[in-house]
Amino acid sequence: MSQKTESPNPAGPPDLSNSYLGSLVVGAVIVLALVFLGSSIAGNPLTSFRMRGSGPLPWMYPWILAAGQTIGNGLTEFSGNSLNPAEDSIYWASLMSIFLSGILAPTLTLRLMGRARAPILRGLYIVSLVMSTTFAIAVVPSGFKAYRARLAIREAQAIQGNKDEIINELSVIAKKVYEYRILPKVHGGGDGTTHGYALPTSLSSTHWATYKLTETPVGIGVLAASNLYQDAGVTVTIQPDGRLQGWTYVGLFQ
Repeated sequence: MSQKTESPNPAGPPDLSNSYLGSLVVGAVIVLALVFLGSSIAGNPLTSFRMRGSGPLPWMYPWILAAGQTIGNGLTEFSGNSLNPAEDSIYWASLMSIFLSGILAPTLTLRLMGRARAPILRGLYIVSLVMSTTFAIAVVPSGFKAYRARLAIREAQAIQGNKDEIINELSVIAKKVYEYRILPKVHGGGDGTTHGYALPTSLSSTHWATYKLTETPVGIGVLAASNLYQDAGVTVTIQPDGRLQGWTYVGLFQ
């Protein structure tokens, strides 16, 4: 009678292998060395990584570095000076931030999850978990806010585009009204007046707006109601000499 023997169940997944951990550590050391050596070679003080007293946040959040550089470029151009290349420290700090918080820390966290039993591995797991969580907490809300900001910018640009197109069409209408005023009646004009003038169909309603003319003591009043945005519009008066005066913007055009 043969006795069946079964191998005992393993206690759990093996610890992080020495070769894998060694590769990650070596990679981190190389990046850190490149950061500090690159800063020294470029002649930039290592304290420049603190971004003038901003603390350690730029190391965790590379977009802070990008925002600072963008603001600096805007101020430089506004002052009339030529743009200078970004400091190497900014490039290296951004690289290290992405590598540590976006690659190394999440990798260690997932690799060590449920496997870190040695004290050193537990400490490494806690550090990587804190870095990954901090990075994720900042990335997710920032990404959502950036998405909403892009939508708001696109909407504002679309509204401004509609407004600009209406202004252009109002200029065309003012020209047509002025031409009608100065033309004699034998040529289809008003012979010095605007009585009897009616907008052609191509101008009374367009893709951008619907226009309505009214006689006023000082000229022709025009109401332009946007066809794309409800309650948005423009009112203006066409003077006898064809000039547009008394601009008033309604709704989203304000």
